[in-house]
Amino acid sequence: MPLPPELTLHLHTWLTKAEPSPLPRYKQLYEALRQLILDGLLSPGSRLPSSRVIAKTLGIARNTVITAIEQLCAEGYAITRPKSGIYILATAPTHFDTNNTIQPKVSLNLSSRGQTIAAHAKFAPMRGAFASGIPDLKQFPFELWQRYVARHARNPKLDWQANPHQGGDTELRQILADNLRITRSIRCNSSQILITHGTQRSLQLVANLLADPADTVWVEDPGYSGAKSAFLAAGLNIVGQPIDQEGLSPPLNAWQHPPKLIYTTPSHQFPTGTVMSATRRRNLLALASQHQTFVIEDDYDSEFRYEGNPLAALHALAPQQVIYLGTFSKTFFPALQIGYMVLPEPLIEAFRTTQVRHHREPPYVIQKALADFMRDGHVSAHIRKMRREYQLRRDTLVDLLQNELGGSVRLSGLDTGLHLCLHLPDDRSDQRIAEQAVEKGIMTHAISRFYIHSDTQHSPALILGFGDADVEEILRAGKILCQIIKT
Repeated sequence: MPLPPELTLHLHTWLTKAEPSPLPRYKQLYEALRQLILDGLLSPGSRLPSSRVIAKTLGIARNTVITAIEQLCAEGYAITRPKSGIYILATAPTHFDTNNTIQPKVSLNLSSRGQTIAAHAKFAPMRGAFASGIPDLKQFPFELWQRYVARHARNPKLDWQANPHQGGDTELRQILADNLRITRSIRCNSSQILITHGTQRSLQLVANLLADPADTVWVEDPGYSGAKSAFLAAGLNIVGQPIDQEGLSPPLNAWQHPPKLIYTTPSHQFPTGTVMSATRRRNLLALASQHQTFVIEDDYDSEFRYEGNPLAALHALAPQQVIYLGTFSKTFFPALQIGYMVLPEPLIEAFRTTQVRHHREPPYVIQKALADFMRDGHVSAHIRKMRREYQLRRDTLVDLLQNELGGSVRLSGLDTGLHLCLHLPDDRSDQRIAEQAVEKGIMTHAISRFYIHSDTQHSPALILGFGDADVEEILRAGKILCQIIKT
């Protein structure tokens, strides 16, 4: 049976396209035959010419034709009938008429819950002066770090290639436990530490394992939007509690309806920069214990304290009441995506197994490199170096703002961290000033965007990060910002 002329022409055209195909020759022939079937040029029940005939007609190897036909048969487009030949199956898939396609009966929109989550997940990464939450990536010893990573990448353990489920590298957890005892007065066993993919994943675990949908979580207002996003995704009822000069300040009558969880950043409140006082810490923990409420302590930025001795972590005061969250995104770089939690012992197993099932553990090559990097003193050396550098940048920014703006503004959050808060006169619009600054290439945020409700009454303020801008850039951008504020 010869190959019909029109099919020969079609196949020749397909196989000799102007643009060379990266596919193997048999795959190209398979695609050509499949297209003939879908277009109806090879009708159901019709018989294909033999592989020998097709090969001779097209001038290609017979094995190429046989392999292509075998794939057609394997995928249900054709069938081999012994001593008879290859036939196109009547049940082979065909194209729908484009003018008569079947319309989907399901909605192609996000669910109501999905729309809410997506709306609150919008994130616009910012760099330079005065972006908040970004360390100086240029100062990190990347070449040294890569040598540590390469050492373990060249000789990975076989166990790392499966699904590790021990809560993180044993040595890294022990180093962290020793470090927390010295720097944050936290006394814990290494087994209480869970290595995660970062603070956001840690928050997801806490929200999903310690609260049910519609349970109440208190958050700082204004506060960290990432925490609110995690709680929103878990279906929790988010209630904002005000911030004063001593930190989180829920009114006493709020405890008439106690929350299941409380989220706080006591070492350097985001975005106001307030450090929670010792008295406020004791009162908060006492009331939380009385009402069986877990406190989530996000201790970011605590490494960079410039004035006085740091207060002990909340976890040090109430280890069974507090879930401690740490991260390397400020001391290293955000893309490292390594964080950790310190958990009360009864929670360890549930958190560990849930992370394995839902998130997996961070790569052990990175964990081992991090353990060695810390053990050899490079992390503490980098923190000491950057603490001096960030303090210089903070002082430069503070002097500039005070010289340019004088008593018309107030500064807060100067003791710790990589940002400060610039409080403006009440008649100024922080949102408008932030927009004008962005137009000039200056990346700052109005404090209003960090409130739960956009119409909340608040004093105007700008969040000024100084981690990702050197002294020269701070002076340049700062003068422009001050001019915008004064006009």
